[in-house]
Amino acid sequence: MLYTFVAGDRLWKIAQKELGNGSKWTQIYETNKKQISNPNRIYVGQELVINQ
Repeated sequence: MLYTFVAGDRLWKIAQKELGNGSKWTQIYETNKKQISNPNRIYVGQELVINQ
């Protein structure tokens, strides 16, 4: 599944919403590590792969 990052999003918030557990934010980060060099710097419009 692709998720488009919007203003106000954080990996924790996305993991909570899409994976049911905010602490799984690292799973999203690891899956998208090639395009996210810093998990605190993700930009609006960036597309992230969410593996459930």
